[in-house]
Amino acid sequence: MDQMTDGAVLHQGAVGPIGDLLKQLAGPNGEDWVRKLALVQANNALFFSEEEFLLRRLLTTIVERVRTGTLTERQLRMWRGEAGRIVEMMVAALTPPVENIHVQIARLERVWAKWVGYTGGFANIVIPARPAWGEILIVRPSLELLRPDKAWEGLVNLNIPCQTWWGGCDIESRLEKDWEEKLPSETTLAWVRDRQEADVEHSKVSADVALEKGLLSENLVERMEHEAIYFLELDPNQHLDVTTWTLCVSGPRWCDIDADVPHVGVDGRSVLSLFSCPSEDSYQNARLREVGFVP
Repeated sequence: MDQMTDGAVLHQGAVGPIGDLLKQLAGPNGEDWVRKLALVQANNALFFSEEEFLLRRLLTTIVERVRTGTLTERQLRMWRGEAGRIVEMMVAALTPPVENIHVQIARLERVWAKWVGYTGGFANIVIPARPAWGEILIVRPSLELLRPDKAWEGLVNLNIPCQTWWGGCDIESRLEKDWEEKLPSETTLAWVRDRQEADVEHSKVSADVALEKGLLSENLVERMEHEAIYFLELDPNQHLDVTTWTLCVSGPRWCDIDADVPHVGVDGRSVLSLFSCPSEDSYQNARLREVGFVP
């Protein structure tokens, strides 16, 4: 089984039981194997044949590498040519299904009512196509719908201990001069990952590099919204980013001379903290929360 953890499992030269399974997956009956795995997963089977056990371990390893960013989806598609299609099916088979859209919209409406008192609903907003990694929906509010000061005030009113790097709550006065132009002009929905900690796929990526790559992240208001969703619904009374920080690369920056990037996390006293990070700096525990939608 050690073959599975040293990288050989993903190589054409894999030998033994794992190598045999790889050949089967790349062959004409690969689809049947994936269906078999999905059935086993759905039934929560406790007993497997030796072959099924090896297959389950193989697929779990591949999926985990996709999730941790050590193997990208692009690499998977290129992996052994035709087998890339099989691997994508494997990833889908092992990935939990996305919640019903109506359930997600209802949750957003409950959160917004408690958080900022908004009761207008989101049922009439177009649902964007979901990226492969998308798990939950968030609202990308226009400035007209929600201002940064109101979003922060809403968190305070939820009795979440909050602090800013300057000690006040006047967020808008601390943003760059043209900050209003850097928030969405219309309210839409978008997909994000459902994780307590910020995206490990974007570890050690500075704001400058993220912009060069064209990555879209949660802006400051969206990160505050995600906090409210998590605190009220996903894991009640718990916080996002207990061991990491979310870099709010997209959207407005602070008005200091270097236009530093807002970053949000929880300090050692369980206080939601809003601080500042130089745009050229990259750290292991300062990450993006990617926002995505397929037009």
